[in-house]
Amino acid sequence: MKFCFSDETPIVYYGQNSSLTEKAMGTTNTYTAADMCAPTANTTGFFDTGYIHDVLLAGLKPSTVYCYKYGSSEVRFQDFS
Repeated sequence: MKFCFSDETPIVYYGQNSSLTEKAMGTTNTYTAADMCAPTANTTGFFDTGYIHDVLLAGLKPSTVYCYKYGSSEVRFQDFS
């Protein structure tokens, strides 16, 4: 899916049913060899991580099933429940 290779802001819609009443926006980061602390991590041992997407879903209740979909403004959303 394109989202793994996109620096678009990640978005998750979620809720206790398919109406998905909550929305959370996240951050996107990537790392370069310069971010690593020492060889071999920052020389021949470095592999491009691509983009790492983080979204915090607040207010979740224990022992509760949630439906969600994720994507960004540029990438079609994937549905899960």
